[in-house]
Amino acid sequence: GADKWHQIHEPRWYDDELDRAQQLGRLPTPAVAPRGDLHVPDHVRLDVDPAHSKVSSTAARNGAVHHMLDAAKDYVRRHGRWR
Repeated sequence: GADKWHQIHEPRWYDDELDRAQQLGRLPTPAVAPRGDLHVPDHVRLDVDPAHSKVSSTAARNGAVHHMLDAAKDYVRRHGRWR
C-alpha cells in the first residue's frame, strides 16, 4: 500500500541520498494501492476499488480479523494470534 511506498522512501532509513537511490534502484517496480490521502505516483499506482483503501496487513496482524481470509481467521481462532 501507499503507506509502505512512503516508508521505503523516507531518507532516515538510508546513509545518504546516493545510498537511498541505490537501494531503491535494486527493487522491482511495484504496484502500489492507494491508502488514505497519501500520494501515489501514476507510474506505480494500482487502481483498486476505494473500499479497499483501508485494508491493512499491519492491522490484520494486530488483530483486525475482518481483513483476513477465512484460513487466516481460523488460524487466529486456533492459536490466539497471527504469527
